[in-house]
Amino acid sequence: MAQILYAVSALAVVMIFSFGMQRAGLTAQQEMYITEARARMLGVARETVERISRMDMPFDEAIDPDRGASGKVYPYISSPVELTSDSSFGGATLISGGLDIDDFHGMSVADSADGLPVMLEFEVTYVDALTGAESAAATFAKRLTVHVSTTAVRYKGEPVMISYSRVFSYPTVIDFVRGIESRPPVEI
Repeated sequence: MAQILYAVSALAVVMIFSFGMQRAGLTAQQEMYITEARARMLGVARETVERISRMDMPFDEAIDPDRGASGKVYPYISSPVELTSDSSFGGATLISGGLDIDDFHGMSVADSADGLPVMLEFEVTYVDALTGAESAAATFAKRLTVHVSTTAVRYKGEPVMISYSRVFSYPTVIDFVRGIESRPPVEI
């Protein structure tokens, strides 16, 4: 009788050990999927922010010579109070439809990262130019944040999500002068 009890106990220990090893293998595999998904999503976020920065759009409508600053000369405005209020941010529905940085606020775009379905959500806020901390008042710096999420891979029941941001600032007079110096002379 004791031998049967030992055999059943040994079988139970082996089953528990086997189940634990299988569970550890699944957890490691899930972590690998999550890491791969985050790497792909980060690539999408970086490329999206790079694409927007290469569009060479104005910092704000108030300093755009074709819209809010028509007929004015640089620096176009004298105080950040003259910039677009954060309650007026948004308006673009496509990445190519943004006319200035804050037009992307609130925009959502569905995309794919090498077969992984992702959702990009954009957020634009005024930030302190020195610290990067969010500011309640208008400043000469805006942070564009792209939040990328996917429901194809979940962690603890929640969709995997990453964020990537870049700060854009209104050029100073020195930056403006450097830009003029770097342009080739105009022949008349």
